Amino acid sequence: MLYSLRPVVSAPRRLCAPSSLLLKASFVASLLLVVSNAHAGSYSASFSGGTDATAGFPNQPYRSNGNTYGGTGGGINNPSCSGAIYPTLTWYSQPTQGQTPTSDPAPPAGSVIIVETCTATGLAVTSPSGTAQAQCDDGLGLPTSQASATGTPVYNTATPPQVVYVGCNPSVTDTRYTTNGGQLISLPAVNASASASVSPYEQASASVSYAVTAYPVTLYLGGATEDTNGNYSILVGQGCSAGLSGIPSALLNNAANPPTYKWSIKGTTFQGWAVSSDQKTATLSPGPGPLTNPGASWYWNDPANTAETVTCAVTLTPPNGQGSPFTLTLTKNVSVMLPTYSCKNFEGKVTVTQNGQEIQATPTASAYAHGETWFGNVQTPSQFGGGGYWNYSQIITPNRTHNYGFDVPCTENGKTGLDTISPYPAESGDGFNAGPDANTKIGWLADNSQHRDGDSPSTFTYDSYPSNYGIASKVSIANEKFSTYLMYVPPGGNVQPVPLHKIDWNWSATVTQPPSGWASLYGTSLGSVTSTSSAANNIHPTWAQLEGVSVGRYW
Repeated sequence: MLYSLRPVVSAPRRLCAPSSLLLKASFVASLLLVVSNAHAGSYSASFSGGTDATAGFPNQPYRSNGNTYGGTGGGINNPSCSGAIYPTLTWYSQPTQGQTPTSDPAPPAGSVIIVETCTATGLAVTSPSGTAQAQCDDGLGLPTSQASATGTPVYNTATPPQVVYVGCNPSVTDTRYTTNGGQLISLPAVNASASASVSPYEQASASVSYAVTAYPVTLYLGGATEDTNGNYSILVGQGCSAGLSGIPSALLNNAANPPTYKWSIKGTTFQGWAVSSDQKTATLSPGPGPLTNPGASWYWNDPANTAETVTCAVTLTPPNGQGSPFTLTLTKNVSVMLPTYSCKNFEGKVTVTQNGQEIQATPTASAYAHGETWFGNVQTPSQFGGGGYWNYSQIITPNRTHNYGFDVPCTENGKTGLDTISPYPAESGDGFNAGPDANTKIGWLADNSQHRDGDSPSTFTYDSYPSNYGIASKVSIANEKFSTYLMYVPPGGNVQPVPLHKIDWNWSATVTQPPSGWASLYGTSLGSVTSTSSAANNIHPTWAQLEGVSVGRYW
């Protein structure tokens, strides 16, 4: 006859040695160690300590089978499981193809979440006139870790009911969350125990089941390029997204105490540079964006090749009081890189051109096509697979006055805005077609080939005032300023334009129409084109309005 309170642990009335071994095998097979493979490696568990008492096998050590450990006792009046369990976790690196064994080191101290689960169970069943008791302790030191019980009668359904047997079956299961890390992790001893006693003997058993789960938590950088040595790099303007992986779901989904995050992104960062559809405005959203979300995303725009860091401190609270809140701080190093480039500019002069009908900045040598000429080339570093393109964007601050016997200043004087369109239109036939098709003119390929572009600002003249005032026109041109930005767009889908270089220049002249008419000044040098600075620059151009499409439109 068999007695059973519940199917946690049950045993025949008279356990013999073969049945005891079968029970041990079944118990061991039910233990699992789960290892998270967020890293290119894993932890392997080893154990020591603990004994159980079974008929024919008194004081036997707990058994392990790979990464499992535990014991069960039964077949005697007083089965037991006792003694501290000593778990150890050892990190084994598993480099991916092309990596060296040292390219994936052990997780740094404190970045591994250890989840320990232990179940301790006692079962005692005896005859209606007997006594039974059992106690258990899962050894994790939590308020729910201990339980004990004294056998109570179990009745049948007869009328009147009769006692069938006396029994008890206490069981405790707890989970404990802690943090650790390193190549070798020696965990604190787990003092789990279970025991049962019956008189007279009918059925009794005790079991301890211990499992440990190692969760190496990692910080990942989406958008960055990793080499065979595990080093990360990213181009300016390439989108970077960061997050954490490997956190157990019970911690992530703790509704009562959800995780809190604090990100730190080093370097010059921005969220986006946006030009409106009508190109009348261009705005920059600086900084790395929100820093308290589970993830972060941004673009770097460092002024030089720089080693930067991304850090996240996450505070986690174990559910159901299974440990105290703890904070993990993870850091990832990344090289922020610029393309190589060259940008040179040459100045012309100011003359009357087009048969005396226009005052214009003109080239000083036949090799140049503009009053201000730019020669540039950009090359994407080879480790990023090539690609990307570049162009120019130019803003202008007008400052000019026409005089027809009285001054007529430009209505836009002193304002700063976009000159023509963005990107600045290039010379035809110069390879300015790095877009998805031949009709999309967005830039030159960043393949180190040199390209030329430039600007020839001008203003028209009149022999008399257009409204027939009968007064010959005079033209004053005073220090009209320009800023020309060399813009780079890196390869990839999530990218933003970034400036690499800026040229500040102006053209200026003061011209009065001679009695013999404008044509008499044809080819005469009347002013100057001057470059005030030409230097590396990582500050985006911004503007608040569109200034138009040609320099003659201000009146």
